[in-house]
Amino acid sequence: MNGEAVKNYVGQSQTLLEASPQMDEENTKVKIIQPFVDLLGWNFYSTEVQVEYTVQMGTQSSKVD
Repeated sequence: MNGEAVKNYVGQSQTLLEASPQMDEENTKVKIIQPFVDLLGWNFYSTEVQVEYTVQMGTQSSKVD
């Protein structure tokens, strides 16, 4: 992982969060989490990365991020 790329990511993320401190879940995924996963070298669109999945909790199922 490139140190300069990490600095750029952190700076960009701080700017986004300061501009929109109440960012909703979808924007957080797209603007903060997806770039971080990419920075780590993971393929966001591969089967090894799951954005959300369902788990059984008692008699109901819930989505887990």
